[in-house]
Amino acid sequence: MNKFKEILARVRAYVARMFRSQEPAEPAKPRKKIQQQSREHMGAHYYLGDLLDQLDNSFKSLDTLKKVNREAYKTFSKVSCHVSSKYLLRTDENQYSITRDQIPAIGCSFLADVGDNRVTKVEDGDEFRAPTFCYFKRIKNPINVQQTNGITLEVCLVFEFKSGPQAVSYHVSVDEDMSIKPLKELHIKNIPVRPKISRRNNRPFSIPRAYWQEASYLSDMAKDNNETIEHAAETMTWIAINSVLAMDSGVHVRVAKGSKRVTFAIDMMRTPYFFKDRDKVVNENGATKKIFHIVAAHERTLASGEKKTIKSHFRGIRKFMWNGYKINILLSGKHATSFNNFTSDAIEVVDNDTPKGFVPMEQAASKISETLDMA
Repeated sequence: MNKFKEILARVRAYVARMFRSQEPAEPAKPRKKIQQQSREHMGAHYYLGDLLDQLDNSFKSLDTLKKVNREAYKTFSKVSCHVSSKYLLRTDENQYSITRDQIPAIGCSFLADVGDNRVTKVEDGDEFRAPTFCYFKRIKNPINVQQTNGITLEVCLVFEFKSGPQAVSYHVSVDEDMSIKPLKELHIKNIPVRPKISRRNNRPFSIPRAYWQEASYLSDMAKDNNETIEHAAETMTWIAINSVLAMDSGVHVRVAKGSKRVTFAIDMMRTPYFFKDRDKVVNENGATKKIFHIVAAHERTLASGEKKTIKSHFRGIRKFMWNGYKINILLSGKHATSFNNFTSDAIEVVDNDTPKGFVPMEQAASKISETLDMA
């Protein structure tokens, strides 16, 4: 009898649970939305998706740079080619409040905002686009360029048209008050001459004539935008400089693909997020090594019960494979000095008249690249 009562109690309990499961469930409480970090940044990337496509494109476009300026390619494919995203905040003024002497010796940026949204007009059936690269170099007393008491910069822009890549350049002077002025360059044009008296073998000829004028690119841009040549030069020069200086806003990530190198900067707190899909590296115990990260200052209790304050420090690996790229994370001032701190002027060599101690830029870039790879 007791056995029957026990079975009946189990059946009743089962039926009760079945009916309870059919009762309408309480409405789920809405999840609190997490406030997203703004995609706009001052140089340190916060989101991986904003960078990956630009990183792939930067390596492809380096081949374009090689076609239009082989010397620039030899330098910037080793050092100082920085990759930005379209969310990089940059202005056409002295954004980082630098002095004239703090302008880097060279700098190169791969501009991410190139694409259909940057096509401004159609000219002769070809799309007119924003530049793919902007780069500059300090140069002392360049040949065939107006002399100045300020620092002379040669600024270059590379465009990728459907008909093929093109490069343009111009020179500016940076005065002590950081004002930027375009410099005139020496141009040569041939003036056709026809002899007044027709004689046998007396064919028309031309006479070369020299004249000084600002770069035609600045004149065209000023005309298209209904602005002065001075404003056009100032705008593009500050965009070139600010795009390079923005790299010092975060942790430098040096990316290698074959013999080419580019860099980008990320927020220090985002290194685990950026490289979570990296090729895993394990320690002697078989555990995955953690990525380079910062450890905040904290208090630790020792086995003896004593409490000890641990200072903020860095831990984790800096070199690994990621999406087919070789990665080397460099914290400026700890693992290497920022290349933007190099502020020497280049010189032009005429007729192989090389000054004593002179080192070609591409040779110096290769040596610096090797040093950074080992850092």
